[in-house]
Amino acid sequence: MEGKQAWQAALGQLQMEMPKAAFDTWVRDAELISVSDNVFQIGVHNAYARDWLDSRLKSTITKLLTGTLNRPVDISFEVKYGAGQQVTQLDNSMLEFEAWKKLVPFQLDLSFPWCFFLLSRDGFG
Repeated sequence: MEGKQAWQAALGQLQMEMPKAAFDTWVRDAELISVSDNVFQIGVHNAYARDWLDSRLKSTITKLLTGTLNRPVDISFEVKYGAGQQVTQLDNSMLEFEAWKKLVPFQLDLSFPWCFFLLSRDGFG
């Protein structure tokens, strides 16, 4: 079995075992980037998903892939930026800003000076 097939099998198993909300939030959008020297490089959309998967599901996914392929494997979670482009050199503040931008229900016009974006205590300038 190839790495891509093993990854799909692991995703299917996780989908059956995890609560739907948790799977949809943390796992559904994870993608196999590459397999090299038995290391599966998995791409996720933000640093929070990377950290969550690394701390809570890495051992489970490793066991699933090891069992499927009948050989030891390791997993590396990487933050992806855009279509297939990895972000590995950006500092945490930039990654947090990217995640924050997705939560903001409006677009900021960054051509204004920063002082236009100061908010009062009630949130309205």
